[in-house]
Amino acid sequence: MMNDKAKQITRKSSTPIKVYCLPEEKEHIEAQAKRAGMSAARYLREVGQGYKIKGVVDCEQVRELARINGDLGRLGNIMTKVVMPRSDL
Repeated sequence: MMNDKAKQITRKSSTPIKVYCLPEEKEHIEAQAKRAGMSAARYLREVGQGYKIKGVVDCEQVRELARINGDLGRLGNIMTKVVMPRSDL
């Protein structure tokens, strides 16, 4: 006798949904999925169920923002010294 738990339904054993699209549409979907760090199938499944897709943060962009933040801090210090010169000189 087979146990009910042994007959669990999985995605692989379920009926697939086929979607016809143009090559440009397929490229766009795959690019969006890659940007989100997902497979195209998972991306379409989550979008189809109304989930908001959160992308993977690009480490290079984070480094650039940190560099810009440091530059702005240094620029602020320079501006303060120009606007408020030291009086003890």
